[in-house]
Amino acid sequence: MLMPEAAVDVDYLAVPRKNEIGGAGEVATMKAEAQPERMRGPADDDLRLGINLANSTHMRASCGPAQPIKRRVFCHRLVLRNAELDRHGIRIAFTLRRKAAQSLKEFDGRRLPNASQKLRGGVKGLRQFVDLDRQRAWLEGSVELTEAGERNESIEHRLKYAHRFQKLLRRPQGPELFDILALYGRRCLPIPRTTERYYWSVSCLPSTSDKPLVRVNASWMELFTLYGVGDGLRARFILHLSDFRRDRSIDPAEVDRPALDRCVRRSEDLTYSCPQGSDIFVVKVQGADSIREFLTAPNALRAIRHFNLTHMNRGRNAYQTSHSYSVADYMLGEGVD
Repeated sequence: MLMPEAAVDVDYLAVPRKNEIGGAGEVATMKAEAQPERMRGPADDDLRLGINLANSTHMRASCGPAQPIKRRVFCHRLVLRNAELDRHGIRIAFTLRRKAAQSLKEFDGRRLPNASQKLRGGVKGLRQFVDLDRQRAWLEGSVELTEAGERNESIEHRLKYAHRFQKLLRRPQGPELFDILALYGRRCLPIPRTTERYYWSVSCLPSTSDKPLVRVNASWMELFTLYGVGDGLRARFILHLSDFRRDRSIDPAEVDRPALDRCVRRSEDLTYSCPQGSDIFVVKVQGADSIREFLTAPNALRAIRHFNLTHMNRGRNAYQTSHSYSVADYMLGEGVD
C-alpha cells in the first residue's frame, strides 16, 4: 500500500547532544521526513507506525558545539552504521527542545541505570553520585562510600556472554582469578553497584590480540587486566606516572623504584613502562601473591584509586556492550564458588 508524501513522526527518542551525555537536560528529539522525490512502498509502512530509533544499536549522532536553546533548529549528521533507514531515503532533522534529564529512558537502545537519571546541569560521570570532597576522602582511605544494595542488570545481556564465562570457569587460574577480582572490586572501585556497566565494566575473554582472561575498563581507558601465564596469573595496571614520583612530575627517569618494590612480594615480580611525555604508567605484576600484595599496599592502592576516579569522572563507559555480569558477580561479592 502506497503512503501519501507526508512527514512521518518517529517515536520520541531522547538523544543527548555531544559532550552532554550525563549532562544537562537539553536533548534532541528526532523527526523523520519523507523525501519528496520518491514513491514509498510497503517497506515504509513501519515508518507510518513510528520507528523507534533506539533499536538501532549502531547509531550515533555527530553534533555541533553546544549553543543556547532559543527555538533554533540545528542540522545534525546522523551516522547509521547498519543503514536501516538510509535504504528508505530518510532525511533526518533534529529539533532541539528542553526536557527534564531524569525522563531519559533509552540511548542507543541501552537502558540507563536509575541512578544515572539523577543528573545535574554540566555534571557527568561519577560526580553525579559522589561529590569531589567525598571522592578525595575515599581516595585517601578516610571514608567508605555507601550505595544501594540492588544492581541494575539486564538478563539478556548476562546471557550474551554466558558461554565465555563457562570457558573462563574451566581455566586453571579460575579460583585465584576470582579471588583477585573480588579484592579489586571491593577496594578499587567507588560505589561499584551503582556504576556497574555504565561507568565501569569487566570483559570476559575479550577478543584482542593479547588474549587476556578479563579486562576492566572505564570511559575509553583500560584500568586493569589479568592474563593467564601457564597455570599462573599476570596483571597489568594502568596508572598515573606522577603517583610514583616524589615531586609528582611526569618525568619517567625519576620513578621511585624502591616504593614500587615495596608493593609486591618480590621485586622481580614487577616491571613497568611509561609512554614518553604522558602521565601514563603501565605496571605489570607477575604471580597471584604479588598481585594481591600490590592491591593492598597503601601507595599502590592510592594510585589505582586515583586513576580509576580520573576516568570514571570523564563520562559514560565506552565498553558497556562487552560487560560480563557473571564475572562482575565476583567483583561485587555475589560469585558462587
